[in-house]
Amino acid sequence: MVFSDRKGSVLVIVIWILSILSILAVSVSIITSGEVYFIRRYRNQTTAYFIARAGILQAIAELELDKSLSAYDALNEGWSNKPELFRDKKVGSGFFSVSYEYASGLTTQTTEGEQTVITNTFYGMMDEERKININTAGMSILQALFQERAALMPSQAKEIADSIIDWRDKDNNRRENGAENGYYQSLPQPYSCKDNRFDSLEELILVKGIKPDIFYAIKDFISLYGDGKVNINTAPYPVLRALGLSDSLSNKIIHCRAGGDGIEGTEDDEVFMKTSDIISILTTRESLTQSEIASINNLLITNAVTIESNYFRVISEGYLADIENENTGNDRKNSKKITCIVHRNGKIVYWQE
Repeated sequence: MVFSDRKGSVLVIVIWILSILSILAVSVSIITSGEVYFIRRYRNQTTAYFIARAGILQAIAELELDKSLSAYDALNEGWSNKPELFRDKKVGSGFFSVSYEYASGLTTQTTEGEQTVITNTFYGMMDEERKININTAGMSILQALFQERAALMPSQAKEIADSIIDWRDKDNNRRENGAENGYYQSLPQPYSCKDNRFDSLEELILVKGIKPDIFYAIKDFISLYGDGKVNINTAPYPVLRALGLSDSLSNKIIHCRAGGDGIEGTEDDEVFMKTSDIISILTTRESLTQSEIASINNLLITNAVTIESNYFRVISEGYLADIENENTGNDRKNSKKITCIVHRNGKIVYWQE
């Protein structure tokens, strides 16, 4: 009887030990599978990162080639829109795409009668000279941009323009509607007026009068790079309007650039190869009024426009996917996106991962 009891006790102990070992085995398995998942994901993310870097190197190589091909920069060139070079290019076990959304500012009417801005995906780079440089732009250009894009009243836009100039200038002298250190120090959470150049676009939100919604309305049309001249071959409608051109003239310039097929970034685009040719080329396709000719001449006299660009934004996405079976949109699995700005000489001046 005693022997039987001992056998029963041993059996219970063995069962408990086996149960504990089973639980430990399952726990180790779960932990291990989790670690394997994260290791695999890290490996895939690292691979995608270097594939994205390959896209940036491809972009820099295209800029180097472009230097020897033309003395101007336009939307129909390889750096701007060349799908065979920048769309779903295979690199090792993955692919990269270098692309951006281009919105000229032109609108089309939907079947419901609503106006919508025409936006196309371009496979290539975006030049920064198509935008307004907030470190160099004058009062009238800044005011016009905020009126055009943020739908502000002239007085509101003027206040913001003055405040931007006060923020970036090196003195503490307040402009008529601007703000200097006294204003910023009087805020509930005080900070100093920078009195120096902007180092980031987001810095604008610190400037008097600029709320997040206003910032996001103009963000895609402003830059920190370049000498302040706007490339007439690439500038979208809001930027042309900010330069002081009328709605009619801005549309005529974009229609002229689009060429016979009416689509920018294609082979038949009209290109301004010299600033002195802008009026003559426009008049071959569009009818210009004397006022419109005077507006263009004013841009030339003030040296506000150019036909060249030197800084280019590269948005490169590397990803591991079978493009025959996987969705190749922005929700690709195992993808990594890098944004940088490259000078034409190949120097990278901005990098964001």
